[in-house]
Amino acid sequence: MTGYDLLMEVKKSPKLAHLPVVIASSDNIPERIRKCLDGGAKDYILKPVKIVDVSRILNYI
Repeated sequence: MTGYDLLMEVKKSPKLAHLPVVIASSDNIPERIRKCLDGGAKDYILKPVKIVDVSRILNYI
């Protein structure tokens, strides 16, 4: 299951749809990143994940 697949499952669930989703992936293809963001992801960070990125995201979600 990809991050996008998980995002779609979360967004379909009435119990989970309100949760913010951040995709962490090693995939740096702009079209795939845009697909996740357009699908409702709050952010998209590249692996390996840096603490500064996690901190930045946690400050606004």
